[in-house]
Amino acid sequence: MLKLLKIGQGQSAVVLTCDRCGKRIDNPNVACYTWREYHRTHIDEDAQLHSLKELVTYPLYVDDGKLFTLHKGTCFTQFQAANGGSEYRWPLVELVYLPGLLINNLGMTFAYAEAQFHLLDTMGV
Repeated sequence: MLKLLKIGQGQSAVVLTCDRCGKRIDNPNVACYTWREYHRTHIDEDAQLHSLKELVTYPLYVDDGKLFTLHKGTCFTQFQAANGGSEYRWPLVELVYLPGLLINNLGMTFAYAEAQFHLLDTMGV
């Protein structure tokens, strides 16, 4: 989960926290992001979803579009089990890839993103 934390004297930090344990994720190598996808076999069982099947040719359908950030291992498996388990597919993507994907999907360059970061830093934000 993306959160804003207050630190120091009036400063703040945008951080990611684990959607299972709530602790701050401070090492991208021990974290991942995921989302729920309906299995194609489950879509055939539901009339509303069956109509969606005609609109989309990809065999998997994202449920609700929410991304979850989690620590790998226990947090991931416990979160998965508590939120539908094997009724869904749970892609597991290394968290280290997320910043680059966001920069790309926002139509930014890495140089521009870095310049904006340094600008914020000089403003003390």
